[in-house]
Amino acid sequence: MHQKDPETGKTLDANRAVTVGHISDCAQVCLNDPACTGVTYRRTTVGQCLTYAGYDFETGRPMGLAISYSSEIKATSALVRAWFQGPTCQ
Repeated sequence: MHQKDPETGKTLDANRAVTVGHISDCAQVCLNDPACTGVTYRRTTVGQCLTYAGYDFETGRPMGLAISYSSEIKATSALVRAWFQGPTCQ
């Protein structure tokens, strides 16, 4: 998953990564973070949870969330909230 501004085409990666034990823990990380709108969970030797704001803190513009996987990546992505509800600066 990545974030993309539909108007300018600018893309951003996740705004943070957290190590978790299970996919449900990843969803909870997002629920506990008002700046998170979506997550990608990737299980490797440890679970990697990437959180996305759906918002560009630099420009103050909303970002869409786009999911695209290469064949080598085994991950699960989910939209947790349908709108940005975090702070306007970070």
